[in-house]
Amino acid sequence: MTKPTPLEQTRRVQAASGRLIDLAGSDFRSAGLTMPEELYASAWELWRSRPRYEPSGAGGARARRAVAEFLTSDGLPTEPEQVILTSGSSISYQLLFAALPPPRTTHVGGESIALPTPAYPLFEDLCRGAGLRPVWYRLSARDRYNPDRESLVSALTESPRAIVVISPNNPTGAIHDGDALADLVGTAAARGVPIISDEVFSAFRDEATLPRAAHHLPASTPGAGPIASLNGLSKLCAAPEVKLGWIALHGDADAVAALRDDLDTLHDTLLTVSGAAESFARVFLSAAAAPAREAIARGIDERRSLLGQTLSSIPGVHLEVSRGGVHLVFALTAELVAERFGSTDDETVARAILSATGVHVHPGYLYRLDSREGSIDPQFVISCIHDPDRIAEAGERLYRVFRS
Repeated sequence: MTKPTPLEQTRRVQAASGRLIDLAGSDFRSAGLTMPEELYASAWELWRSRPRYEPSGAGGARARRAVAEFLTSDGLPTEPEQVILTSGSSISYQLLFAALPPPRTTHVGGESIALPTPAYPLFEDLCRGAGLRPVWYRLSARDRYNPDRESLVSALTESPRAIVVISPNNPTGAIHDGDALADLVGTAAARGVPIISDEVFSAFRDEATLPRAAHHLPASTPGAGPIASLNGLSKLCAAPEVKLGWIALHGDADAVAALRDDLDTLHDTLLTVSGAAESFARVFLSAAAAPAREAIARGIDERRSLLGQTLSSIPGVHLEVSRGGVHLVFALTAELVAERFGSTDDETVARAILSATGVHVHPGYLYRLDSREGSIDPQFVISCIHDPDRIAEAGERLYRVFRS
């Protein structure tokens, strides 16, 4: 077993004392964000009314239809035949990494996946677990974390099996502008590189600055090649315990059909989706459940705004602009933390903040946020799903430390 880091050891001490406010946590239920109990009951009754096991690599037809109808209503026309059900996005990634062939090119490559940076650390682990090498393309902080074109072209020159696009990005909350996304999609298509579009946080957008109609998706962008769009119930419906995700395939009909067959065959060896989970998909993605889904998204939006306002009031804090997702990135001025804590190292500072205030934040290096462009200010990541009272209390504690 891996030995806990000093930061994790300190977090456990604060938790045992009852003083911990875990702003790095992402437990929707403990924060009061869940689907109504009556929908859980309806899903369970739907399953119990017909609890037969019907194994399928692609997933049950009725659940795939529910996903397709949801995506279509959300602006992405989709047929059930374009959908593969999985037990979550991690499995979706593993299946795609295994099914996508190396590109047809004379360049030695195909053993890599192009990943954005900054990004959630899970993606690199999934890539390496599949025996693939991550190649990075940079999201530019100076351009609202849109892809840096030079870095993008360099990554695609490696002939990766696919390029991963995450919008809203985790952790920055950045949503790629239409022009930037069109350039990425066109560049990938010209080089024959498929796109994996991670849309797990797509329901969580800052409606004040980015209404739904302005949120561009790779699969709806003209000129796109094969695209696999990933999502699931975990974030969209605040239901990670259900373990239901999907891959929706769009683009060239022949390429999509071939990839779907390969994914179906691969997943048939695992069969990770339960009949009960499919029943939950049918209920949670229904039109009748739309108000509940919208309430969760609205709650995230309100808490993101509150957390942003709270952080902005704290001396020495620079808040990165977020247009979506469930995380916020902020920096502390190097001069301030050096004076307060004797260091500008993000993990050392995060541990010092935790010891002084009981507030747990993630150091930025975990997300490849080692430093802002042209700055030595340490960066940190927090989740914005927390109860408003806890957000306010955390803000007060941090304010007292940095004001003194």
